[in-house]
Amino acid sequence: MAKQKGPVKLSGTIGDLTFYESGNQHLVKLKNGPTREEVLTKKEYVRTRENSNEFGPCASAGKLIRTALELVGSHLTDPTMVNRLTERLTRVMQSDTASQRGTRRVQRGQLSILKNFEFLKEARMADSFFAPYEAAFDRAIGTGTITIPSFMPKASLVLPPHATRVKLVATALALDFEKGRTQKAVSASEPLRLDNSLTEPITLTCAFEAPTELPIILVLGLQFMEEHEGFCYPMREKEYNATAIVLAEKV
Repeated sequence: MAKQKGPVKLSGTIGDLTFYESGNQHLVKLKNGPTREEVLTKKEYVRTRENSNEFGPCASAGKLIRTALELVGSHLTDPTMVNRLTERLTRVMQSDTASQRGTRRVQRGQLSILKNFEFLKEARMADSFFAPYEAAFDRAIGTGTITIPSFMPKASLVLPPHATRVKLVATALALDFEKGRTQKAVSASEPLRLDNSLTEPITLTCAFEAPTELPIILVLGLQFMEEHEGFCYPMREKEYNATAIVLAEKV
């Protein structure tokens, strides 16, 4: 881009040049696309307007989920996660067959499309934790549960170097996409020794204060730890902390 000099400042398009103001500077660039007014009014840009109307709510839905989960675990640091989650939410939005293009919304789509979404691309739950588990949500009492039968941690997990224990963490989110609000409940196991002894059966219970009819997701995460002088500390290597959506549903 180039700067405009001289006493007369231009705004608009002349031939292949576009004159505009940005940050108190008057700039000029080659015209490389339609003006904002053209996109907002011309018939040939109707699809562009529809896509724009739908992208914003999808991005906001992703931010709503990410913000809630960041309060639970700062290990969700995969740089591809934001785009991958937005893409998955776009698929949910596109499954809204009751609305016209441009007005489709995540909350009216098939939320189950979110199931098995992996927050860490290089640490997939399916490739990290091999014990069976079941996830369910009881709307009558507003409680989500993940039940895990007895398992041998050393044989059922991909272990980071130096890890000696692991916690299993469940997070339930009730998502109000329209108002941009969430309810959250968290449940975690005790730190489990990473050996070949069988654990007790584990039930992670995430209870809201009241029943809810909002869309629900249940997330299961691994948090590896290292024991030192009787205390357990989170591992610095976060890339092993697989975290995935194991249930997604709406009324």
